[in-house]
Amino acid sequence: MASRNAIIAHANRIDRLPEIPSFSSKMYESTVNEIKDKTNDDDLWEPIEDEEILCGHKIPDDLIQKLLPPEIGTVQPLYKLKDDQSCIETPSEVLDALRKFGHTTFRHGQEKAIMRILSGLSTLVTLSTGSGKSLCYQLPAYLYSQYSTCITLVISPLVSLMDDQVTGVPSFLSAACLHTNQTQKVRDNTMKMIKQGKINILLISPEAVVAGEKSTGFGALLRELPPIAFACIDEAHCISQWSHNFRPSYLMVCRVLKEKLGVKTVLALTATARKATAESIVNHLDIQDGIASVISDIPIPRNLLLTISKDENRDQALIKLLQSERFQECNSIIIYCTRREECVRIAGF
Repeated sequence: MASRNAIIAHANRIDRLPEIPSFSSKMYESTVNEIKDKTNDDDLWEPIEDEEILCGHKIPDDLIQKLLPPEIGTVQPLYKLKDDQSCIETPSEVLDALRKFGHTTFRHGQEKAIMRILSGLSTLVTLSTGSGKSLCYQLPAYLYSQYSTCITLVISPLVSLMDDQVTGVPSFLSAACLHTNQTQKVRDNTMKMIKQGKINILLISPEAVVAGEKSTGFGALLRELPPIAFACIDEAHCISQWSHNFRPSYLMVCRVLKEKLGVKTVLALTATARKATAESIVNHLDIQDGIASVISDIPIPRNLLLTISKDENRDQALIKLLQSERFQECNSIIIYCTRREECVRIAGF
């Protein structure tokens, strides 16, 4: 009804419209022709001597730095390789640093691992628990910090391991950790110390490293790190053996470290790695000298004795073993079982 009334209203005003438009098509054509006559196509391509007039405003340099992604600094190896790509003889400053850590000699595998890291060679260290793997990253981190403002990144899967490593570093070496169990205030204070160059070693989870691709959370924190001397991946067997089920982020750690954080040298540490696992880790790390980069000790520690029992009554055999003379002087004994229910049952003996 409303539209019908509108049609009637407009129809009543048709007689008021002018017979000829106020701007005829002939006038439009003559105007266009005049513009074409006055315009020379060559004038459009006349060179401009001062190109600054093309831009009316100049973007401040400090604003450009904020808008562009931050440039990742690089840390050069402390020592150059020989012509055959092998490490040089251990310099005196490395031995001085060893004494500073309270040791007079290296344990098996430590010296080679430390010299490879200081020479920029990625390395896999498979040493048994208690053999001193922590020194393999602590000593290089200390020496790198003496030459430039940088930080060593340690990827650890468990918060408890991070806390143990932080409390276990020597007093002359500063370490901190970042994880989700911390308050925002603690994380802010840690990042403040990192920016001031007061932190030599930063321990962080693999999930936090992978989050470095994001612009919020830990990703924003990692973008503000100083140049990374090298990265250490603790419990490196997770890269190969348990990644898909245990910590999927381990599969992406290597790529993010190298492509996003500019890390050139990676030290992988583990006490659990068969030959196939070691080869898989080396492939993930993309180590140039391959399996030659693996530093390992004897398969079974000398203080470990392995025996096999084929007794049909396993419970009685276990009780008899625990009551034998071999275990009489032990204050505590650890029994490993395949299932939790089995642990509960045996604990009730």
